[in-house]
Amino acid sequence: ENYTKHLRGEEVPPYEYALTAKDGRRIEVILASRLIQFEGESAILGIVTDITERKRAEQALKESEDRYRSLVETSPDAITLTDADLKIIMVNRQALNLYGVKTLEEAIGRNGLDFVSSEDRPRIVENMKKTLETGRATGMEITLLKKDGTAFPAETNVSVVYDPKGNPRAFMAVVRDISERKRLENQFLQAQKMESIGRLAGGVAHDFNNILTVITSYGSM
Repeated sequence: ENYTKHLRGEEVPPYEYALTAKDGRRIEVILASRLIQFEGESAILGIVTDITERKRAEQALKESEDRYRSLVETSPDAITLTDADLKIIMVNRQALNLYGVKTLEEAIGRNGLDFVSSEDRPRIVENMKKTLETGRATGMEITLLKKDGTAFPAETNVSVVYDPKGNPRAFMAVVRDISERKRLENQFLQAQKMESIGRLAGGVAHDFNNILTVITSYGSM
């Protein structure tokens, strides 16, 4: 088919196909060809380039990207990638659920600070500056906002993503809703308070009982 196209004077772009070596190995090649005139005859000049290693590298990269994408999408934590200006360039499914956003289009391009309470925004900006110096910031507790304005406590872990030259390219934030943890902590604190009050009341009752014993004994006498 390509030979016929050449004879008609049509351009044939380079194309890939597979060859089988004498030892049975599969070799991926790319063929670039063109029609030439040679000693008054028409001929097709073809240049075949072995791209087996390149194809293997591309396949390995694709598999690596697929694994990374799978890990990100199945993560129980919200993962958000923002550029240097904190504009969102990637979120996983858990992040959409966390912020109450239905589609990627509603999140991509928005400023990440839109989902942070106004009180904590200055802290976030300052924290990002420190992250650029250290490369990572962990365990920061802030108040985040869902799309409808509902506030909730969250723990964030932020790291810097670098380009091949080692320059900061983006921020990756792993966010976890700690509403349940906070609720349990408050319950624990309340229980501790009640225990302290119980001990105090028990001590007062004991002392009061001693006083009543003395009064009762004196009354009997």
